[in-house]
Amino acid sequence: AFVPLDSETVRRITKREIDLIRSRDGLLLRDIELEIGADVAAHLAREGFDPRLGARPIKRAIDDMLVVPLADRLNAFPVHERLEGSIQVDDNRLAIVISADSSARKRHGPSQASRSTLAIVENWQNLRRQLKALAGSSAVQDLENEIFQLERQNALLTAKKSSRRSLKGLDSASRQKLQLFGSMANELVELQQQAIEHEDRTLKILYWEKNPFSEEGGQSYASLRRRLDRLLLQLEILSYQQPDHALVTLFGDNEEWLLQLAAAYVAVALAGEGGRVKAESVCLGHNQRTGKRELIRTKTEDLETFFANPPRHVIGVLLNLKVSAGYPHFCAEAGRHVLQRRRKTYDCMVQILDVAPEEYKLPEGLELTRVSDRDPVRRTYNCDYGKVIDSHLSSREKPFHLTTLHHLLRDAMHEQLLEKARQLIHS
Repeated sequence: AFVPLDSETVRRITKREIDLIRSRDGLLLRDIELEIGADVAAHLAREGFDPRLGARPIKRAIDDMLVVPLADRLNAFPVHERLEGSIQVDDNRLAIVISADSSARKRHGPSQASRSTLAIVENWQNLRRQLKALAGSSAVQDLENEIFQLERQNALLTAKKSSRRSLKGLDSASRQKLQLFGSMANELVELQQQAIEHEDRTLKILYWEKNPFSEEGGQSYASLRRRLDRLLLQLEILSYQQPDHALVTLFGDNEEWLLQLAAAYVAVALAGEGGRVKAESVCLGHNQRTGKRELIRTKTEDLETFFANPPRHVIGVLLNLKVSAGYPHFCAEAGRHVLQRRRKTYDCMVQILDVAPEEYKLPEGLELTRVSDRDPVRRTYNCDYGKVIDSHLSSREKPFHLTTLHHLLRDAMHEQLLEKARQLIHS
């Protein structure tokens, strides 16, 4: 028969669990002097004890009321900082206070550790926190929902297959999607596990071992960061319905700058996975019947010939791109691209659309207007000083030369997409 535990037994169980917390790496490897009040165990015992379930809910109460808040407060301080803390019962609730140690006592810890060593430890801690935040983000929740729906659909179709031979499981595209989504979810789990292992290892070296960090440790961190960036890019690209198609429209007053920018975009697209490009020219013509100027839109059969011998009076180029993740990479290029050369300024207006070329209509009155100075500047290319100023990137200023324009655009697009993808961690 079930014999209820008496209050003293429950209090002893709770005290033992609290003592075990002191041996956890999170406290054992931190330089902290922690005081836990005598009445903390009794308070947690009262809050966590359930006569029907015995002592089992106590661990959950300790985690929710003590461990999680304590970890949050510890994480607010650098790993190498000496701390002092107090956990007391105040007004029938736990009061957890952590602060920098103001005493002059010297205890074990990384007081003599080099700045580079401490930086490596903090890098691993930050990476582990970012991975944890990503795992709880809306992007990963959406991914897990997609996996659940596909697995459920596959199970239903497989069940029907046994009774009706004509039915099969998921179609090829859905199977590939499920395989991709599953590998992404597994990659996140593996990254979290490896980040935790490396963090524990570096903390132990920092506090207990005299051996310096090896170069291999730095390489491991860089490798995991690159893997995280690849995963973030995959998650970001999933948010686009047609990521592999983009219609890029360019209009400008200076034919040379217009064609140089268009040719650079073509080079970027063709260098991508499965890259294909079809182009149309937009030229300013004259309607003999009405006597008015008009726009003439013409498909280009050969790109090389078009850029080598462009038609007369070209004021616009339409690029129909088919390339892996083309739209996510190109979409941030929209805006006014300004070329500065020999104290003169030339504008080219770029738009990125997700419509088919046959659905696109030229802007009305384009033949009568110029690119407006009021349009937002996307990027400024200064040939005289050899630099480019990018309005979207955190590293706004970069070296620049027209002969390597497509390399600059490719790197800028990737950097812009990666910066956007990294925001998923906190979504």
